[in-house]
This record gives sequence, structure tokens and C-alpha cells, in this order.
Amino acid sequence: MATLAIALINLVYFVRVRDHIFSSYAVFLLMLFTVFLGNSGMTVLLLPEVSHHFANYPMEMAVGLTFSCIAAFASHLFRSARSHRPVRYFFHYYFAFGVIMALSVPAGHYQTVARLMPLHGLVLITVLTALSIYLVRRGEVGARIYLAPCCWATLAMPSAFSSFREPSA
Repeated sequence: MATLAIALINLVYFVRVRDHIFSSYAVFLLMLFTVFLGNSGMTVLLLPEVSHHFANYPMEMAVGLTFSCIAAFASHLFRSARSHRPVRYFFHYYFAFGVIMALSVPAGHYQTVARLMPLHGLVLITVLTALSIYLVRRGEVGARIYLAPCCWATLAMPSAFSSFREPSA
């Protein structure tokens, strides 16, 4: 529930400040909240009459859109890096990968696309960490915002990847 509260706070900040970093972070948190609802079985408890019709669709689509949201958030966070063409294309690629992954769910190809997720996740974390270290050395404040929690998240990475489920049949 804290994830939902922080997402709502960031949406309020976005409405007040009109900085898209808040909206992209809020949507990212809403996708994580949707994944949490699916993993914990809460969708069955919240919508018992209709949950069997769509099974894991919202959760699997949210997993894909999480990649898109991370790309949008990082693009806003690392504003100075957007001027570099390879970094800009990197963010565009991950945004497109997330959308393709989300669209693969109703198309019935989620299993195939989801097999690419762990590798893409590791590459994304590695590049964002390297980018933030590079920008911290150049004195960028946004990079420090990313790098501090990144150190903690790197320690939690093995447990996070062990919680990835096999794609549903």
C-alpha cells in the first residue's frame, strides 16, 4: 500500500509542478503495485467474479510496462544524458521493449518475450548504474538521486531475480 501512496503523492507533485519526472515515477510505481497485486493473489480477492476471465493479464502486462516506465523515468532523471544519441536510443529501445512485452500478453506470445526479461533487466540496471556514476562524476544532481538507492537495490538483486516467475501457460 505504501507503493500506491507514494505513486499518488508523485501524481500530486506532477499536477503542481508539471515536471514529467514525477508522472513517469508515479506510473512506474503503479505498474509495480499491479505486479504486486497479481503476485500476491489479491486480484482474485478483489475481483472474485471476473478474475478467472483474465487470469494473469494485468500483472504480465504491468511487468512489460514497467520496463517502459523505467525508461521514461530514467530519461527524465538523466536529462543531460538524453543529448547523447546512444543513450537516447537506449531509452527508446527499452520503452519499445516494454510496450512489445505488454502487447504480447493478449497476443499470446508472452512466454517467448518474457524469456528475454532477465537479460534485459540486468543490462538495464548495469547501464543505468554506469550512467549514474558517469554523471555523478560530472556533478549532476539527478544521478545522485538514482545512485543512492541503486547501491541498496544491487544488494537485493539476487532475491528479486529469484522471484521472477516462469511465464504462465
